[in-house]
Amino acid sequence: MISRFHAQAIAATPGAELIAVLSRDLAKATRFADEYHATPYTNLDELLDQVGLDAISICTLARNYEDIVAAIVNKGKPKITGEEARRAVALITAIYESAKSGGKRVEVD
Repeated sequence: MISRFHAQAIAATPGAELIAVLSRDLAKATRFADEYHATPYTNLDELLDQVGLDAISICTLARNYEDIVAAIVNKGKPKITGEEARRAVALITAIYESAKSGGKRVEVD
């Protein structure tokens, strides 16, 4: 499970701490959060209101990314991690660079 891999990596990183876990299933979130002394959430907005969030690791299916990333950005959170987020940034960068090198203008909405 990718979320466990991320949690273990956070736990192994000096100065980093997993402070919140989100799941639609409270029991599942609680079990996972208890392992890492984190707080479980079932509501993304409540999690994002948590004081002390410096980075957010998204461990979910790609089809869920758009709404999650939009909520994170709207709350002004500083950093988003996750493979799909990296791919999206790479794709948008490639589109921009391609348009720029061809003297074209492009907008991503």
